[in-house]
Amino acid sequence: MAMNKAIRFVMWNSQRLSHSISTKPSEVTHVKRNTVSDKSFADQNSQFLHHPKSSIPSKVFKKADKSFHKRLDEFRQTIKQEILSEILKSPHKLSQPYSSKATDQIAFLTKDELDKANENAQKRYAEILSSDPIPSMIRPGISKTEMNNPGLAWLYESPITFVDTSEDVSDQDRYIVTRHVNGTLINESHTERDKIHGSFFKKPEQIYPPFDFLDSDPLFSELLISDESDKLSMLDALPHCYSTDHPKFQQRFNQITDAMLNNTSLMDSIILSRHFIPMVERGLTDKNHDVSLLIHHLHSTGRLKIAAEISSMLFFKDKRTCRKGETFKAGQVLIINGKEFKIPADRRRMYKTHENNIKASLLCDVELEDIQYVRVEQTSPGENSFLITLKDESIAEALHNSGRGNRRFYNSQKFDIFPVKDQSELK
Repeated sequence: MAMNKAIRFVMWNSQRLSHSISTKPSEVTHVKRNTVSDKSFADQNSQFLHHPKSSIPSKVFKKADKSFHKRLDEFRQTIKQEILSEILKSPHKLSQPYSSKATDQIAFLTKDELDKANENAQKRYAEILSSDPIPSMIRPGISKTEMNNPGLAWLYESPITFVDTSEDVSDQDRYIVTRHVNGTLINESHTERDKIHGSFFKKPEQIYPPFDFLDSDPLFSELLISDESDKLSMLDALPHCYSTDHPKFQQRFNQITDAMLNNTSLMDSIILSRHFIPMVERGLTDKNHDVSLLIHHLHSTGRLKIAAEISSMLFFKDKRTCRKGETFKAGQVLIINGKEFKIPADRRRMYKTHENNIKASLLCDVELEDIQYVRVEQTSPGENSFLITLKDESIAEALHNSGRGNRRFYNSQKFDIFPVKDQSELK
């Protein structure tokens, strides 16, 4: 059979493969080369033999926003350093897998306990440093008819699958086709390819078939809503069962991300783990996720720098933030609140000043004397914007995160804070 010498093909009955995943490699029959009986096969299939690469086109995936991803790289490094700093400041909390509270306490440990805590800290330090981003791309469908030749129907009693078994070929590039009994040659779908890769080309740490709790929708949903299930262990298992571009991987990762971003009791454990950065990145790049509750939790636990970094990414494409070459008015901030902000009557009586000034001092977390001027506008029903001028310019700059935009909270109510641009119409 005329083949590229760098490629080795094997074939087997595809029906047997589909119904018996436990098929052993010894059951695979190697194709005999350069035999008369193979000549017709070689003639009819020479088109695909010269193209052993996968039919997945490289241009299928969307082109990334370079400026956003450059900022995302900077964000990733900053967050890592903040988390590592928190871990190393409190090694006494690390005897447990994950800490559950802000780590600013002091404990007395024996030498053995301290050595163990430091060892755990170093392990988690290495884990966080090596955490890789998880792409959101889903592999495109590749199943297609390569050739229709009914004249070959008499050769086949059942479908036969032909697979490139070269040692240096990747799963993505491995060429897999099936000749059906009607003579049709089909480039196999991902489902069939997964069966072949999981059965015969399993990677050292790959788990195939995947765990039932990941593969079964009802079982997974039951575990996801359970307070006793370990969501981090579920995340740990995902990459061993599916490739990151597998639809099931993306579906499960999104479901776990959404569950953890909406449950404050789980946030401390995720923040001090290697899953935190990939999860936050997904929350920032996928409109179906909301990171507001996470930012609130970061503020309430004193992780202000991490909260500011996430906020800056959240508002990266917001026109109200400052871009390169733009400048903001010193001492001024624009604060947008989602609902009407009310001040109790007793507080108004206590301060004996305009209600807007009291609101501004609470939103900016400053004394009334630090506020120079406040202007309030109704941007939509039930929503007001506050244009606040502060006497201390450094406070204003910190509030709007040096022009990048910020999000803060007051009594669980979120307020988006932006710089006031020089070219803005706001005066």
